[in-house]
Amino acid sequence: MMSELNDANALGTNYKQGGNVMSYNVINNQATGYMVKKYVNYQNSYGASNAYGARPYAIPIIRLADLYLLYAECINESQGPTAEAFTYIDAVRARSGLNGVQASWTNFSSQPNKPSTKAGLRNIIKQERTIELAFEGRRFWDLRRWKDGIQELNKLILGWDVSQRTAAPFIEAALYTTGFLLPKIISGLFL
Repeated sequence: MMSELNDANALGTNYKQGGNVMSYNVINNQATGYMVKKYVNYQNSYGASNAYGARPYAIPIIRLADLYLLYAECINESQGPTAEAFTYIDAVRARSGLNGVQASWTNFSSQPNKPSTKAGLRNIIKQERTIELAFEGRRFWDLRRWKDGIQELNKLILGWDVSQRTAAPFIEAALYTTGFLLPKIISGLFL
């Protein structure tokens, strides 16, 4: 049975584990309650006899959205917020069905002037890169380039506490505390 885009199976993810097909279960698989389905081919299928058909997924090495956001970041750092920078950010947002940066921040934000400053647009580009390139292995290098690693990697990791029965403790529970420190550099050597 092949899952098509309009089929209910296209929204579910099933995995083969030890010869049997299993449905994804958030309680048993991820402590945060989230599952990465970004690289699962929507045509993967399974049948009543536990036969599982996995189709390969061609993982892109570099994406056009990555290049657009890097270019917008470069323009913002060298010239500040310009029409050209917004053009490239808006192209990435348009692919996802979102309005442009200026329209979105003007109409739906408590800081409508944020895109008009260099620092504000820098933060918007950081947020766009974090969302667009999630789970693609780019975040570490972005944090390193922005020199935000210590601040970002020492935040509490929030997620869903999937074992709760009511809404209040279920949402945004602190799951982990982190203690990330950069290695000390003495005479150019890591210790």
